[in-house]
Amino acid sequence: MPRNASPGSFDECLRALEHERRREVLATLLDSEPLRPSVFAADDRERLSLLHTHLPLLADMGYIDWDREAGCVGRGPRFDEVATLLGLLRTHQDALPWPVV
Repeated sequence: MPRNASPGSFDECLRALEHERRREVLATLLDSEPLRPSVFAADDRERLSLLHTHLPLLADMGYIDWDREAGCVGRGPRFDEVATLLGLLRTHQDALPWPVV
């Protein structure tokens, strides 16, 4: 963990990664940005969940920057904290009993 990370950073990273939809957003941002939220929503229910629950949470945590008017999602100021943990999970995907993303 970076030295300048807050004491709750690890728990916050785990909270951000605990839901598949949030993991999908963060994992996609590892590879490219900015993104449109519609990339992650297969139907209206998923889109509403993404727009009203998952993206606001990730934005509040500082892991993403979400421009609601433009409809774009990019890496936030704390993205590197969660990216490090997600990268470790991806690297060891074969050793895990369940898929990361």
